[in-house]
Amino acid sequence: MTLRTRAFPNRFATLPNARALFDHDAKDGNLLEIVRTVQFRDVAQIHLLKMGALAFEFLDSGNLRSIEQIVFQGSGKVPDHVMENQDQVMELQRQRVQFANFIAGSLFGNLSAQRGRPLDGAQNATMDNIIGFEMQDGQIFFEKSPQSQAALNGRIAILQNAPQTLDSISGARLTEAIAFLTRLDPRSATFDYADAQLCITLNYQAAILHREQHVPASLALNFAVAEALIHEIFLCYGQVGAPEARDYAKRPHNCPGLPKKVFDRLTLKDRLTYLTEGGLFDANLSERIEATRKSRNNMLHNAAAVTARESGNAQTIVRDLWGFVLDDPFDLSTVFSFRV
Repeated sequence: MTLRTRAFPNRFATLPNARALFDHDAKDGNLLEIVRTVQFRDVAQIHLLKMGALAFEFLDSGNLRSIEQIVFQGSGKVPDHVMENQDQVMELQRQRVQFANFIAGSLFGNLSAQRGRPLDGAQNATMDNIIGFEMQDGQIFFEKSPQSQAALNGRIAILQNAPQTLDSISGARLTEAIAFLTRLDPRSATFDYADAQLCITLNYQAAILHREQHVPASLALNFAVAEALIHEIFLCYGQVGAPEARDYAKRPHNCPGLPKKVFDRLTLKDRLTYLTEGGLFDANLSERIEATRKSRNNMLHNAAAVTARESGNAQTIVRDLWGFVLDDPFDLSTVFSFRV
């Protein structure tokens, strides 16, 4: 048995969409060319590549920085400290992949809203489909692996045989989506309840599940996001404990405000009634939320089926709720794929 240590890799790339290219035209030959770079806090630099990939470099100053990895070789019982290190490495990579899905969801949620189109072709990053890469003189080189070959060869094959099925997103659109991402960070820091990164990640994964016809899971994830956003709306509009409303909470209403003890006792149905009677929510939004709440409860407690329409309603509910806490357009709704 031998043990050695190494720095766990601090880079990987993802392919967040099966159809999207970034600022690409027919004359472009280098699919790995970087077209935009954005830094998110001290967490990561994110490079957008022409092929539609997102390449992440996790910074030493951030919470997703590299850690020491202990590599076990040989046979026999694996020492406890090695097992603990493996757990730490696995958790770090899980958090990184979740962050990658948050970035993808943020960018494509804004891009979809900009273009007035449903999200199409979204793909979930996982720990087994990420791609390692190296940087040399500002150029990205993918590792040689089944994942990288599948990503590159798949893109090349489509460009050669069915380029009309791909969707090149213009540089101007990308610039606006990146600007949205930079505005999202300080806005989400004002949230007192909802975890914006997690909510966007769940909303993004729910869209993928809806398109793949996993409608019960999609509805459950989106409804979790909806409940968190409703709670946040109460807080940012100064409805709990009489604080000042956030400066972006500008929609007119006549809600009187509630003591925190009273608010904490309200059911979701009570909260919807309060917001509707106070004019902050319209009746249609509250009715859709209540219908989706019943669908979610029937699914969880009675193993009842969920329809595509019910899952779709959950998507548009979350889209509408984001509008109360974000200034920019944001929509992670997708179509229900089918053939007849």
